[in-house]
Order: sequence, then C-alpha cells, then structure tokens
Amino acid sequence: MNQVALKAIALHLHAQGLSPKLPDKTAPILTFNLAQNIVSELVVNPIEKKHWSLSMLTVIDTESSEDLEIFALALAPRVCPLKLATLHQQLCLQLNIHCTEKTLKPSLNEAIVLMRHMSGALFTGALDLSRRQKDLMVVLEQTIEQLAQQRLATQ
Repeated sequence: MNQVALKAIALHLHAQGLSPKLPDKTAPILTFNLAQNIVSELVVNPIEKKHWSLSMLTVIDTESSEDLEIFALALAPRVCPLKLATLHQQLCLQLNIHCTEKTLKPSLNEAIVLMRHMSGALFTGALDLSRRQKDLMVVLEQTIEQLAQQRLATQ
C-alpha cells in the first residue's frame, strides 16, 4: 500500500473530525470514530497506482439470538449496497467502494454518511432486541421506518 495514499486518507478523516488511527504501521488499515462510541475500520487495497478499493467495516457487540439472526436476514436486502451479517455475538455492517485519486474524498464522504445512517438504525434495533425490550416485529417495523428516513451528514 502506498503510504502517501494512506496518509492522505488519514488526513481527510482527521479533517472531518473522525480521529483516524493506524493500528499497524505496516498494514493498510485505519480505524476512526464513525460516531460517538462507534469505531469503524477502513481497509485500503490498491488496484492500480491511483485506483483503490476501500472496505469500511463497523461492528457492534450484542447477544447472539435467533431474533438477531432473523433481524439481520430480514433487513440485509434493504441496506444494499452495504452487507449486513451476524458473526457470533456481533452485528457487522460492511461497505465496499472503489475510487480514484480524484474521487477519493467525495466517495469517502458518501460512504461515511451512508454507514452512519444505516448503522444508526440497525444498531439501535439490534440493541433493542438484545435487551429484550421490544418484540421482533416491532423492532423490524421501527428499523425499516428509520432506514427510509433521509439523514443529514452531520447526524
């Protein structure tokens, strides 16, 4: 991975107030604060000299349950182009994008807005299920309503 490109991405995330960190100086991975108490990981893979594939992953810990599995399966088609899955006691949300040097910043900004919007609705629903505060059907209806709402980039 071109360290110059990784540094440019880190500077852009820093300018957005997202506190990027390089957990491993040799790996093409950045972590950053997607929102308060939500950390995302960004894996940067070069395709060509000035063309990259970015994979953004956001995960929350939750209790594994049949309701959570059904929740993820029911909502996965509604969050396209993001991928939604459960893995043991985690709910995972992933977004893959391709960009060039010229489209990096706007593509990354759009990815962050989309990930914030989707993760807010999905993670709230998943936490409601893990707390057993609401019935699965109620949580699904509320989450679908939240996903349908338009959000501002600053939320």
